[in-house]
Amino acid sequence: MKENIKTLKNEISEFANELPYWSKHLAEKILAGKLISDADINNSFSYLLEELRLTDKTEKPEITISYNAGNLDNYKTDLKFLKLENVEGVNALTEN
Repeated sequence: MKENIKTLKNEISEFANELPYWSKHLAEKILAGKLISDADINNSFSYLLEELRLTDKTEKPEITISYNAGNLDNYKTDLKFLKLENVEGVNALTEN
């Protein structure tokens, strides 16, 4: 039996594929390393309006999530969280 190994690619794909279509539209571009244009934002907003049933539904292209593997070297598994400062209004954390 092959064990599922969590990788950055798997985690990104799982997260992005669970997003609503309007958000996934932007995530696809960001994860591919593309710049987000005003047209991309307008399209995403139109998809949001459709999801909220404020406009008529349209045919939408299939979105395939990929990512720029060049950024993979920035992913570290051995990071340590050392400090959290000046946090206010969070009831799950104690002061100091």
